[in-house]
Amino acid sequence: MEMELEKVFEVKKANGEELNPKTITNYRNYYKRLRALLDAEVRHTNNAKLVDKITHAKEEDKKTKEIKDIPVSVKASLLNITILIKTAYRENTDELIEYRQKIKKQVLESSVEKNKELKEQLPTIKQLTDFTEEAYENEEWVKYVVNYLLITFGVRNMDLNAIITRDGKNVDSKDNWLVVRGNSVRYMRFIFKTKDTYNCSENEIKSKKFNHAIREILGDEDQTPLFTYEGERIKESSLNRFISKYTYNTIGQANYFKVLATSNKKDIEKLSVDRGTAIGTIITNYDLDFGNLHEKAKENAEKLRNKCSKLVNKIPAVERAEQKKIIREKKKTQPVINIIEEGEEEELTEGKAKAEPPKPKKKKLVIKKPKLVIVE
Repeated sequence: MEMELEKVFEVKKANGEELNPKTITNYRNYYKRLRALLDAEVRHTNNAKLVDKITHAKEEDKKTKEIKDIPVSVKASLLNITILIKTAYRENTDELIEYRQKIKKQVLESSVEKNKELKEQLPTIKQLTDFTEEAYENEEWVKYVVNYLLITFGVRNMDLNAIITRDGKNVDSKDNWLVVRGNSVRYMRFIFKTKDTYNCSENEIKSKKFNHAIREILGDEDQTPLFTYEGERIKESSLNRFISKYTYNTIGQANYFKVLATSNKKDIEKLSVDRGTAIGTIITNYDLDFGNLHEKAKENAEKLRNKCSKLVNKIPAVERAEQKKIIREKKKTQPVINIIEEGEEEELTEGKAKAEPPKPKKKKLVIKKPKLVIVE
């Protein structure tokens, strides 16, 4: 049944793309939901029918058992899987790409409406800070570390999945690291959602409380994952549930970032750099005040969003010039697909695939020590 999806994985591998386990799981789940709407394989269904099926898709509400229209973010993800499959089989996607433009607008409108409602429900930055300090006083070390990193850097769940180590020589680009040093902890991120654009990020944290918490978690060990369950590192598929239980009223990391984006407008560039998210995306998707802006301000914010100003020059880079070249080649040859996860409304970028995908170029990964950002 998933032969079409396997074809997608095959093409991505041929193009030199690596998919993390969570992305693969998301692809499979959305593909199953898509097939449930159709009476034939995706590649054998014409585009007009696909658009119609996704537009009018309904599913049973898990709580009320009522049949409802599926959320627009789910429609966007179903459409993206459709485009991936059609592209993998070199089928025409013009009508699907055109429909995606409409979906993008609907996703943004839906996000703005949700944020208006959240404005009165979410905690203040002071409440989050007090919650973090309370965790420290109660010696809940993992909870404290999670909240400190969420509030200080606005990171995602994936960024928090790190290994604590005493030896910097253990660091490689296949994981995220919290390296214990003399009077600081070096926070090094290589695995995060926008790593293809931002490459890596490194901060030196000199907070005494943070350093103490990290050392308490590490204990007498030389190295340990930050998140463990029954002595084993938790699976990536469990990150969202595992981390959310440590957050204020279990609201999760995406809502933490909305509080930050709304409270720290003057620090929006820092938020963009730390999270690895375009400034325009932060304004339109995470600032809870965006829905209340007058139309001219909204228009300017959306223009900024569409420019996708990534501030790459401020991001510590691994072979930045070579990485930019690879990204440009990818954009020319295939659509950039973004499966929208729960609580994560990011921009949907687009592109068209040429008939013949290019052969992957081999690249040598050289980890350079970037300029550190010191956090007291």
